[in-house]
Amino acid sequence: MYAPFAFVRRIVFTFSLGISPFSPISTLTLLLVLTFLIMICVYFYQPFDNQYTDYVTIFMELSLTIYIICLIVLALNIFSPSNSNNLGIVVVSLITLTVVVALGWLIYLTIVDIKNKGCCPKAK
Repeated sequence: MYAPFAFVRRIVFTFSLGISPFSPISTLTLLLVLTFLIMICVYFYQPFDNQYTDYVTIFMELSLTIYIICLIVLALNIFSPSNSNNLGIVVVSLITLTVVVALGWLIYLTIVDIKNKGCCPKAK
């Protein structure tokens, strides 16, 4: 159930960034609203069998929402250059943390699946 959400989100993100390159704030606001709606859908429907996988997915959606908010703040040029650099460092560390958590969870699920089913399950 989550795979169609992710696929549709990628298509909408690509089209919205391609259609409206001259108004980045409105595009980022649209992406923020769509990301927030997808996060709410994942929170309420919890499409995965494993409860912790749902939590990791919600964390990834939340970090994407924070990332888009930071992009909006950077696009508005509110801060001085030194503060913008600090916000950029926060954004890069948030992305790195999200990638580490997601890859770590994927590796853990793969190892558990190999232990439970074996390396080469028999064909039926």
